[in-house]
Amino acid sequence: MTRIDEASWTRSLLVLFGEGMFAAVGARRHGDWRCDALDVMRLATADPRGWPRRVCAPGGGMYPPGPDGPFGAVVPTDVARVFPVSRRGAEQIVVTLQGDWFRMDDIPDFSAGEAGSLSRAHEVLGRFGEDALFFTNAVSARSDPHADMFRREGAYEGFTGHIMDCGVIALSAAEVGVFWGFTPRLNAPARPPRAAWGRGKPVALPARRPTGADRAGQALSSLAGTDRAGQALSGRHSSVVAERASG
Repeated sequence: MTRIDEASWTRSLLVLFGEGMFAAVGARRHGDWRCDALDVMRLATADPRGWPRRVCAPGGGMYPPGPDGPFGAVVPTDVARVFPVSRRGAEQIVVTLQGDWFRMDDIPDFSAGEAGSLSRAHEVLGRFGEDALFFTNAVSARSDPHADMFRREGAYEGFTGHIMDCGVIALSAAEVGVFWGFTPRLNAPARPPRAAWGRGKPVALPARRPTGADRAGQALSSLAGTDRAGQALSGRHSSVVAERASG
């Protein structure tokens, strides 16, 4: 796997993550990796390499740390509701976060830009190394971690007070990353017509919404600037992580 440097990481984050999106990494500090992921969600830890993160609230401001952030109500048991997913599937999910409702048809000129977007997602997740594990709240991964996540069902184990949220948790022996997207909050005026799922309850999914401004045009200035791997959520992943921790 090609070694990822700060410059390539920053370029890819600028393209893939715009307003209403979250991309941050923290160090492994706890025996339970879910606690490390929660620290990242709460912005309670800095990037261990000093690389930038992308945590832009709608309107261009930065998401605040702690309970006022998008993951303010999340607890460690919530993180247990994610499912293992393949690296390829994780990359596909990261790409679809550019669509307001996490769908390919919400991304302008998707066919023309698919290869480039996947390459950038590969760079973002590449920093976690060849042995990384990936998890998602997309329900399609529950039955098949190797499913085509470009064509997944629109069902998610929601983490927030938004109508819908979706993302990927990346895990290595030294770092944990959280890459997430959010729809409008539950009190937003629009109510869509198609049924979907979020946080275990039926919600609505619109037939189509226009996407936001081009993520690549975001200014660089808007970027905010060890424990071994712990127990994973499935038996197969648990054994893999345990072997790495003892190796």
